[in-house]
Amino acid sequence: MKFLMMIKHAEGAPGLEHPQSLHEAMGKFVEESFKSGVLKETAGLKPTSAATKIRSKGGKLTVTDGPFAESKETLIGYWIVDVVDEARALELTSKVVAFIKAPVEVRQVGERPPEV
Repeated sequence: MKFLMMIKHAEGAPGLEHPQSLHEAMGKFVEESFKSGVLKETAGLKPTSAATKIRSKGGKLTVTDGPFAESKETLIGYWIVDVVDEARALELTSKVVAFIKAPVEVRQVGERPPEV
């Protein structure tokens, strides 16, 4: 089962600065997670000032460049894991939260329908 961990934080707000020892421990955890096959992908995201939002309303597309002031917390990074069940996904998420000290939302990735 695949799960997406979405790391959220207020842009520009303090709180994500960590000592070198924590960065090293997190790096080791990430490396071990990739080697075990559990972690499929992870990345930080550029700030909303570099983002573009496209909306459709009444058949008309609207394109807006960031930053987006309406967002208090924004998505700053993600992990995609492939685990046996939700309990394991939540266990891994707890470890991520312990490292980064930011909220992480977890959602199961929908399965593709079988090809006919």
